[in-house]
Amino acid sequence: MEGDVKLTDLESKVLEILCDKEKWIDINVKRNSNKEFDVIIEGKEGRGEHKFDFSAWMPLSIIRHVDWTNNKIWRLSDGYGSPGYMPIQGHDWSGIRDSSEDAIWKMMYVALRTLGIYVKRV
Repeated sequence: MEGDVKLTDLESKVLEILCDKEKWIDINVKRNSNKEFDVIIEGKEGRGEHKFDFSAWMPLSIIRHVDWTNNKIWRLSDGYGSPGYMPIQGHDWSGIRDSSEDAIWKMMYVALRTLGIYVKRV
């Protein structure tokens, strides 16, 4: 990992989980704020000779790593204007991605618990 960003032990643990699952390499991390998990991850993603540049906000990456269609997470989304609204086409990542920042943080804490990682909400 490049950069001088100091990650907490939990952030490092989650980053390791995400890198393994998503096949992320050449990672660079930038901190948005002092709030735990509020970091941007940039690097390369892919397998074999097909690698793509990516940029990801850790809270959304954590949510995407678990079953985000699970009602415990989906009911907190507000990307379609009201909490837990289910569009006619069914679950869609944009309902998560376009949610308010407050809703994303709440969904992230649920996703972390799904991974067996328990943190105090701030």
